[in-house]
Amino acid sequence: MLSAAAWALLAMEVVLLVRRQARGQPWAAALGVSAAALLAGPILALIGLFLGVMTAAGPATPPRGRAMLRAGLRGSAIALLTAVVWWGGAGGAIVALAVVCIFWAVRAYHQTTRPLQRRAKIWLLAARTIVILLIALWVLKPTWLHWREERSLPVLLAGADRSGSMLRRDATRDDGTLCSRQEALGEALRLRRGELRALQKQADVEWFAFDESPTPPTPSDDGATPADLWRDSLGSGTAIGDSAQGVFEALWAHGWDVAGVVLLTDGCNNLSRRVTPETFAARMGARGIPVYTVGVGSPTVTAGLRSLTVQSCGAPATADAFGTMTIRPVIEALGLSGRIVEVSCTFGQTKIGQKLRKITSNRANETFEFTHVPLQTGFHRLTVEARIAGDAPPAASGQPVADMLVQVTDREIRVLYVEGTYRYETKYITRALGSSKRITLHRWILNQPLRPDEAASPGEDIANWLGYHAILLGDVSADQFTPRQRAILKTLVDHYGKGLAMIGGENSFARGGWGQTELADVMPVDLKQSRDQIRRPIQPKPTREGETSAMMHIGSAGEDPAAGWAKLDALAGANLLVGVKPAATVLANLLTGEPMIVTQPYGKGRSAAIAFDTTWRWVLSPNTENTAAMQKRFWRQVVLYLAAPKGNVWIHTDRTTYDLEALQRGLQEVEVTAGVEDAQGRPRDAAVTVTLQDPTGETTPISLSTDGPVRRGMLVTPREEGVYTLTLSAEVDGKTLQTQQQFQAVRQDRESAQVLANFALLRTMADASQGMFVPLKDLPELLRRLLRDVQPRRYTAVTREDVLGPWRWWLFVLLVGLLCLEWILRKKRGLV
Repeated sequence: MLSAAAWALLAMEVVLLVRRQARGQPWAAALGVSAAALLAGPILALIGLFLGVMTAAGPATPPRGRAMLRAGLRGSAIALLTAVVWWGGAGGAIVALAVVCIFWAVRAYHQTTRPLQRRAKIWLLAARTIVILLIALWVLKPTWLHWREERSLPVLLAGADRSGSMLRRDATRDDGTLCSRQEALGEALRLRRGELRALQKQADVEWFAFDESPTPPTPSDDGATPADLWRDSLGSGTAIGDSAQGVFEALWAHGWDVAGVVLLTDGCNNLSRRVTPETFAARMGARGIPVYTVGVGSPTVTAGLRSLTVQSCGAPATADAFGTMTIRPVIEALGLSGRIVEVSCTFGQTKIGQKLRKITSNRANETFEFTHVPLQTGFHRLTVEARIAGDAPPAASGQPVADMLVQVTDREIRVLYVEGTYRYETKYITRALGSSKRITLHRWILNQPLRPDEAASPGEDIANWLGYHAILLGDVSADQFTPRQRAILKTLVDHYGKGLAMIGGENSFARGGWGQTELADVMPVDLKQSRDQIRRPIQPKPTREGETSAMMHIGSAGEDPAAGWAKLDALAGANLLVGVKPAATVLANLLTGEPMIVTQPYGKGRSAAIAFDTTWRWVLSPNTENTAAMQKRFWRQVVLYLAAPKGNVWIHTDRTTYDLEALQRGLQEVEVTAGVEDAQGRPRDAAVTVTLQDPTGETTPISLSTDGPVRRGMLVTPREEGVYTLTLSAEVDGKTLQTQQQFQAVRQDRESAQVLANFALLRTMADASQGMFVPLKDLPELLRRLLRDVQPRRYTAVTREDVLGPWRWWLFVLLVGLLCLEWILRKKRGLV
């Protein structure tokens, strides 16, 4: 605003200059003289002075020299004030305004409304000028600058580990006796109080303790660590990176000059939510702040140490039902060289097995391997236990037992396709089903050697058959199965809800002797009568019931089923199906009425009879229609009918086991995702209801946000230890589907899991930040380096002193007095 006002007043002065020069001469000449006055004012003033002197003898000569002198001086003043405003900023604008106001005051008193004596004009002008100068001085706020050399102490952060692992007794005193890591650290700091006192004179040493979180930094007292550094109980976790980063950010935000970070710890970091120790050290290195680490404890196995810990169960959080699950637990054995360790694995109520292994070194990490085929869907607790074998095993510390929840799911559709011999239809049915992402096909050819891509015989153990949702019987006779296997086929459909289909062929139906087997009750037609063959080209077409069945919708989306089947090439022939049972449904027949596709429910499952076996003609057809895709779609729809999928709803958490203390501290969160699919596996936007049941049985509704086809959300923090159950319900195609997800919140003893001190981590941190690592016994070496490297900062301090500070009110009084005096004088002279 000041600059704008200054520019406006200078512009007015330029206009007045031009108007002044325009009196008695053309405007072009006036503009030329004004421009010359602004651009070369001093030169024009000298010319005017020369002309005035040369023409002084001739009274008749016009006073050109005096006019040019005034124009030059005025232009010089305007140009000078313009430069002051341009380069002087706000101060220059104030000076320019003051000068222009003084010019206006002189101009105002040059011609007054009433004649004044010269002396009166001088007094009035002086009062006005002093007022203007006082106002300018008040606004300018002049200050004195004082420079002096000063010395400041940099900040040295010193963090001491107070977690539970510091109680481990693997440190040694000077006399060789064992003590805890905490005791060793405290004694080392007390012995080096002199060096710490000297360091305190060169730096502001701020101490903090940390476990899962840090304590507020506290300055040391006379070289000693703060008295309350170890006051609180030892924590159950160690977050080196998060703790150090939190303390550093708090000091850095207040402008503290941090020269280095010293961490005295065993390096057993087991919590990292925001910043890992390596990341913290790298950030400090990028800022030029070294991290000095002091290792407390022993990184090697000491005499008398025996520890056996299950470090991980080595199993996936989810597994497929009837699939092989590999479990690889990792066992850490310390001080057990020559001992035999026994590891057992239990899945739910089933003991998977146990293995023995001899430990060959004092520090060993052994990986064991177990395999298991889960048969029941749902959640199962996997427990891995390790123990020292022998009659009198020595006592050992550590965590010899670990467990986790494993969710067993059954989402894919597994199909067993049995053929007597390899034929054309076998090849193209295999292609149709094997290319589906949702269907897993196992093919079993009976009358040829087993190939790598084929399934072995399931045998006579029903557990080997339960993994299949649907079974397709091709051109195979009944006597190629044992009586036990034929009974299993019926049981699978009747009691276990599986699907069974018989496909046309020379050895199918009654021609293969199936009429005298248990499957005669299962199939939807009379197997004893269905003996003959139709040996002519046939063209199946959907019946009225078939037009409403998903199995017959094999054309393009929205196409009439009959129109789609009419595009297909004729088949070479089929089995003649006779004796359709009352509960069965004919989905396709010939124009002459012979049934081609018949289905029926049986027990808990379904069965289907498909009379033809030459759908490979649809794949090799020269027809311009895409009948190959229709052949794939037909066999996939057959499998979907037999497997009878009802759709799928799912809900998952990002893990199945959480640390309760980490959840309550905000170091972990329970992230939930859920979704709904129809029977074909396509995502559905259906309304869902989600509830959470805690270990006490209390149920709480959960709200999930929609993210496309997926629902997401975060659960409230669990309050107590135990198993929590999430239940999701949804309506899909008129059916209510429900699923559950379980997770457990446990109190983990993280400090017992890592027995040895982790000096490798501390070395990595020091190297990443150009710092230094030393074991606790070499603490004097580190202190000598700190005394050498951490020095007080010297800098030039500038202080500002307000010149008008103590006189500002007196100046205000003087300003008011001068304004009143001028008004009185003007009133007295009749100017007001």
